[in-house]
Amino acid sequence: MISDSTVPSQEKLAGALASFVFFVPLLMNMKTPFVVKYMKQGFMINVIEVIIAIVGGFLWFLFGIIGLLNFICFFTSLFLAFQAYSGKDHVIDILYTNSEKLIQTLGLSNIFTPGK
Repeated sequence: MISDSTVPSQEKLAGALASFVFFVPLLMNMKTPFVVKYMKQGFMINVIEVIIAIVGGFLWFLFGIIGLLNFICFFTSLFLAFQAYSGKDHVIDILYTNSEKLIQTLGLSNIFTPGK
């Protein structure tokens, strides 16, 4: 789902940073619908990376596979950051839908609601 629109540069920057560290837009006081989409996807990528780190700690002998999964997470974040900085409203469906479910389950929807 990509739509080109005129997005202010502050929102582009906040969306790009949210792809790596999802809570940065909260510190910047930026919670627009554009930024929140990238926050949700960044949140899910961070959750996946924590799970990979925990599993990797126990299954150290699979470190090649764990490294590959971390590599995929990093480049997914990099891709989303590029899309956000380009001003494209891009959603990776599997990340976005699963992040919505996880946010609802954990009761964090007030953090990820656009607005103040």
